[in-house]
Amino acid sequence: MIQPSLDEPVQQHYQQLLAHHKRRLIQLITLLACGLALPFTLVLGLGVINQQQSLGVFGLHLARSLLNPLLVWWLLRRKQINWAWHTSMLIAIIHNASLAYAMRSPNVLIFELFAVCGFAVVMPFWQVLGYSTGLIGLNYLAAGHLIIFNEWLLVIIVVLSIMLMCSAIGLVSRQTLRYASQQHAQTTQLVQQRTSMQQQLHDLQQHVQQLSLLKHDLRQPLKSVQGLLHHLAFEQPASNSTIQPALAATQRVERQLNNLLDQARQQLATQRANLTSIDLQQCLMQLQPAINGLAAYYTEPIANVSIEIAAGSQIVADREQFERALFNVLDNSLSRCQQQVAIRSFQQNDYLVLEIRDDGAGMHPDLRAALNRGDFSLISQGLGLKQVQQMLKQATATLHVLDSTIGCTLHMRFPQGIE
Repeated sequence: MIQPSLDEPVQQHYQQLLAHHKRRLIQLITLLACGLALPFTLVLGLGVINQQQSLGVFGLHLARSLLNPLLVWWLLRRKQINWAWHTSMLIAIIHNASLAYAMRSPNVLIFELFAVCGFAVVMPFWQVLGYSTGLIGLNYLAAGHLIIFNEWLLVIIVVLSIMLMCSAIGLVSRQTLRYASQQHAQTTQLVQQRTSMQQQLHDLQQHVQQLSLLKHDLRQPLKSVQGLLHHLAFEQPASNSTIQPALAATQRVERQLNNLLDQARQQLATQRANLTSIDLQQCLMQLQPAINGLAAYYTEPIANVSIEIAAGSQIVADREQFERALFNVLDNSLSRCQQQVAIRSFQQNDYLVLEIRDDGAGMHPDLRAALNRGDFSLISQGLGLKQVQQMLKQATATLHVLDSTIGCTLHMRFPQGIE
């Protein structure tokens, strides 16, 4: 029978399964043969003692019972599985011919049925046929002159029938293993494709998120400039003719920025958090002009942004990420407030709390509850609060939105005592 050609990975997996099948079967057959040989050895030993059996027959049986498992074990240790099967069959043929000659009985052929059946299950049919022909031929030569043809023919028919049945079982088993190998290869390929697609999707999502965060970073300075220009236009109406082109220029820069961000997709790299100790009072003083510019950009008339940071207020976070997060929160507060945004800090147990409060319309209860659970999936537009979540996670801090009657009050809670 011509076997269908298999791809190399399929063929390798098939050979592994077949080798495992051969190894387990010869181990089982050898173990069973040793178990069956023990009572037969006792019977032959009693026959020798009672002079009903020759010492040569007992010696042949004992030699085969010891030599076969030892050689099989040695070859399996050396991972020579096929040689273990061939050695077992050669020992069976030699032992049968010697036993037929010593006992003057060709019917001992049936004693090798166990070895032949196991070989027929795992080996190709032409090898089974060759060993069976050698077994029967040597059996005939060793005891041919004593053969009662009808009885001997009946034994041969039984042996060949069982051998053919075992060969058929072996053929079906090998086809099943081949089919299992093909299915395994297909499953492995599908899993690899799925893993690759999931990784690509994950990378794409990471890039999109990081690009959006980068867009927020670059837009914040533009918003501050725009806010300051609006404030300057309010304070000096006569300079509108100069300010309006400047505002148009900033808007053009923002459009160009979006184009550049598209080109930067493949060059964007993940940045690691650089956790350092931050003096909040000093940090907020440095950011005060930019905060004022942001207020001028969002509100008209300009909202009052009060900052009350206690002296000695320290947190551990990535400073760049913290400043981005602060401006992202202020984006939300200033875009919704009426007249007032307040920033203050206070100590609460083992945490330093940075509070940002506005007098705007407040936050939807469902979104507030989700954020308090740490679930940011309800945010469908913008990534400002998601960047806040990323910063807080790096600093092992938490976000909590209070249930306020007026406006929105947000707490960022930073653990103390972290170096």
